[in-house]
Amino acid sequence: MLCRGGRGRPTVGAIATGDTGSKTTAFLAWNDGSDASTVSLSASALPFSSSNFSVTRYDVNATAGNYYADWSGGTRNRTTGPNELLRPSSVNVSAPASTWSSQVSMPAKSVSLFVLSPSTQAAGAVAVSTPTSSTNVARASTVTSSSSYTGGGWGGAKLVDGRRHTYNASDTGGISQGFTSDATSTAQATQWVQLDLGSAKSFDTATLWPRDDQDADGSSFPVDFTLAGSNDGSTWTSLVSKTGYKAGQKVAGPQVFSTGKASYRYVRLTATKQGQPVTEGSSQVYRLQLAELELTNAGVLNPGFESGDLSSWSVEGAASVVSTNVYDGRNAATFTGAGKGVYQVVSGLTPNTTYTFSGFAKSAAGEPVYIGAKNFGGSEVSTPVTASHWKQAAVTFTTGSTATSALLYFYKNSGTAQAWVDGAVLTTP
Repeated sequence: MLCRGGRGRPTVGAIATGDTGSKTTAFLAWNDGSDASTVSLSASALPFSSSNFSVTRYDVNATAGNYYADWSGGTRNRTTGPNELLRPSSVNVSAPASTWSSQVSMPAKSVSLFVLSPSTQAAGAVAVSTPTSSTNVARASTVTSSSSYTGGGWGGAKLVDGRRHTYNASDTGGISQGFTSDATSTAQATQWVQLDLGSAKSFDTATLWPRDDQDADGSSFPVDFTLAGSNDGSTWTSLVSKTGYKAGQKVAGPQVFSTGKASYRYVRLTATKQGQPVTEGSSQVYRLQLAELELTNAGVLNPGFESGDLSSWSVEGAASVVSTNVYDGRNAATFTGAGKGVYQVVSGLTPNTTYTFSGFAKSAAGEPVYIGAKNFGGSEVSTPVTASHWKQAAVTFTTGSTATSALLYFYKNSGTAQAWVDGAVLTTP
């Protein structure tokens, strides 16, 4: 193997490694300089003389594989930005050969990884899917409330600033606690906070992030409350209603609620009983407090298994929800061995329409766990994930001329190892 950086550029270079067991070769090239440069890569004695092999390229630079592009574009304080996920920038399948070489053009301050591995696909370029994510339509909406305390990092606008946790960020105007109502001496005091989304927006999931500043983690989360939607600001439709939520105890992490398919301009959270009090000075007082309120359109119900169970999902074989080995939030689903998985039938789809179903998965022992869709009026589609780390995968399908539903699944059809899945999303490109 040969790795050579640009002439006179000690900040440009590459290293290589190989695995004889999996017949995989990898090159990691970098350009730590302030100008674009070229790296020469070449390999001989490769184990691909009798089979096709794929060359998968991953890039980390100013526009891919990191948070910088999202940050500079104004998308900040998300758990994972749209450009932050590391994904292949290109996949090309080559005909059998025992040698490979490439002149790699690298922008300033960039890293590129090339992975060569056996492939059964036909020679040529392979389409690379774009990662999907659900959009928070509540972000930067207008907030009004029955009462509001501003100061010390609290404020109405901070309920929808995208900052789910309490921390001091120098690039976003200092500390953000979220929203708090005025203090009352009793838990049975009605408080409400309302979002104006500007126009009717579609969503199916509401996520309430509790206060988590260590001083009062999980306190002041409502116990008796309703979430309602309206298009005129006066006639309200209940979307979520809870009484005695979590037995009035402190909560930890995002609290996720399915609202059903909804489209409203105004969304109001009304709490008639507040949660655990907070100590202020020498008194204990009650407030309605949230770090963030998000409204998203995941396209599926209970997309991240945040209900703590498999509600809205059907089980094939056996599966369960765990609070360890999660991708995001508090929970993930897991199943072990062949013939196991979870699936959900999604209705209300539009005929002759293209959809993308995606999710995060990881699997032990390199055994495939499949993300797929069927029963949509076309041929079943699926894609495997064999990584031992969380990896997003997606399938795209088009509903038939009369089809209005699809069966979406995570499934293992072979092996004995365990797999984990999380973060399902159904979108239209």
